[in-house]
Amino acid sequence: MLSKNFELLREMLRYKRPHNSKHEEKFIQDFIIPIGVSRDSFGNFYRKIGDSKVIWSSHIDTVHSEGGFQKVVHDQKSKAFRLPAKSKSNCLGADCTTGIWIMLMMIEAGVEGLYIFHRGEECGGLGASWIAENQKDMLSEYDYAIAFDRYGSDSVVTHQGYGRCCSDEFAIALSDALGKNHSPDNTGIYTDTAEYTKIIPECTNVSVGYAGHHTSSEVQYLPYLKRLLQTLLSLDVSSLPVCRDPHNYTCWGNVTEFPMVKEYDFTSEPEEMIGLVQDYPDVVAEILMAYGLTTDELCAEIYDYTGHYKRKD
Repeated sequence: MLSKNFELLREMLRYKRPHNSKHEEKFIQDFIIPIGVSRDSFGNFYRKIGDSKVIWSSHIDTVHSEGGFQKVVHDQKSKAFRLPAKSKSNCLGADCTTGIWIMLMMIEAGVEGLYIFHRGEECGGLGASWIAENQKDMLSEYDYAIAFDRYGSDSVVTHQGYGRCCSDEFAIALSDALGKNHSPDNTGIYTDTAEYTKIIPECTNVSVGYAGHHTSSEVQYLPYLKRLLQTLLSLDVSSLPVCRDPHNYTCWGNVTEFPMVKEYDFTSEPEEMIGLVQDYPDVVAEILMAYGLTTDELCAEIYDYTGHYKRKD
């Protein structure tokens, strides 16, 4: 039998909510407004507890192709939430429903920090970029910005957006605090905290235990999520180091700074581009999604070019 809290998560996952859809607004009314939040002129939501120097981050929109409600099943064998086999939905939406759920649980437990529920992340970080441009003074009061918007079960992201987002010292310390094989991960692409890297010293994104994100095979594993939440409820953020200088920003173009990137000669495209795609298929997929390209749109583009590709139902 599922716990009350996991039943809440399953109910939240039922909402398919593209940015600015009526079902996103219903989700906001049902789950965000009741916790006592403030709202900025763009539409981001905030809840502050105590005086901790940390921002906790998630986003409200999902990459569903249309708004509405979907059925979510509990796979007892894998101990995960997933879509039913015959579901016509294009994704589960654990990205970023799980992050919102974690923040709701932390707020209920009184964990200190500024909680930001961002709008329009899947459209290119619209809400976060608005905050970075219009509320620099507010952001500059914080040492840490931690997002709950990462697949897998072991990542503390050190690079996203266009370069380094947190120091290795911070990432190692947070990984140690979270335990369970967490480690610094320099393969991040983008989430809202990437917009704050020139203002806040230590910005990251932490795995929340989902896989297959942005696809109909997306699953959210519950045992990992339970352990992660328990750790977060007792985490002493103030003990973590603050080492990165946000005013000394290094881009991915510096291969020493971002060692996963190989040196390619882009003057010989498309061969070199093909090499990048072959070497980093997961990263390329995330980059495409960060730019707002959906799986359906990519399938349509491939079909337009080849004339013989059709997505399987």
